[in-house]
This record gives sequence, structure tokens and C-alpha cells, in this order.
Amino acid sequence: RSMAYAEKKYLDTVDPDAPETRNMIFVEIRRGIRCSFITNGDIYPGPFNVSGEIGHFTIDYRGRPCTCGNRGCLERYVNLNAILDDARQGARIAGIEPPETLEALARRYPDEPALLASVQQSAQLLAFGLYSVMCSSGMRRIVLGGGIEVMGDIFLREVYHALCSRTSLIRHVDLTYAQAGPDADILG
Repeated sequence: RSMAYAEKKYLDTVDPDAPETRNMIFVEIRRGIRCSFITNGDIYPGPFNVSGEIGHFTIDYRGRPCTCGNRGCLERYVNLNAILDDARQGARIAGIEPPETLEALARRYPDEPALLASVQQSAQLLAFGLYSVMCSSGMRRIVLGGGIEVMGDIFLREVYHALCSRTSLIRHVDLTYAQAGPDADILG
């Protein structure tokens, strides 16, 4: 929530009258994936202070086991480590050198088809989870942060296009990376 707060405050300094910062979803992607809802300009904690645990949305009921006891949770497929691990596996299958770090993956994937296919799959899975959040919240402004920004514009466009390929429920999607930076939780 502190990252969402910092991002909101940053966006408010850029344009204090911008209506899109009054209602938005901030999605933090690090070792897991969670979100914070900003409604009417305030962070919504939920009645039990646990709103935003989207990492445990099931995207494949027969999928990877999760520490929560469920299977196929979004965060088992889309977190910084999972994106890198999946790309490494794709690289090994393709017979190319696996990327050592997420930064190396971000530099290489636009030019290497096996890595690009893996990153596109991650973008599709993230869009699947975000679509569920958008349908349940009604919000159309989404900010991605927490470190995922390193994946660059191609990844963001892949997520955006995957979201927009859904039904007419998804109109006027505003998807951006966080502007306050990956360490904004300290600011928040």
C-alpha cells in the first residue's frame, strides 16, 4: 500500500486535478503479486485489511501448487522470479544461453524468439489476472510497479493488447508503469 500511496502522491504532483488518480489499481509485482485499490482518492484497505491479494487468484485450477494451499495462483506464474525462471526454461529448450538476471532478460527478449515467446506468455497470464480485477472493481486505470518496470515498453504493450483483446467490458484501459520508481514503498 505504501507503493500505491507514493505513486498516487507522485501523480498528484504532476497533475493535481487528474481524475484518473482518484480511482486506480496499483499492482506490485516482486516475489509475489498484490494490488492496492485507490478509490475516491483514498487507499481502500478492505474490511479485514487484506484487499488486493490478487496473487492468489486462480488462473489454472490444475496448475502449479502454491504456498497458500491452492493451485494455479497468479503469483506462481507472474512474479519477477517466475518470469525469469520461465524464460530460462524456454532458453534451455531452444538451446540458447539462459539469461542470468531479469535485467539481462529485458535486454535480450526483444531479439530472441524463445525469450520473447516466454515473456509474451507471462504478459498474457498477467492480463488474465488483471482482467478479473478490472471486472470485479470496475476500475480502468492500472499502474504496474515493484520492479516489473525493468521489462520495458514491449512487455507493457503485450499486457495492454492482451487486456484489450477481451470483451467490451474493457474499454478505455489506462495501463502504465509506476513513475515513482521500484523503491517507492520507502517514499510511501
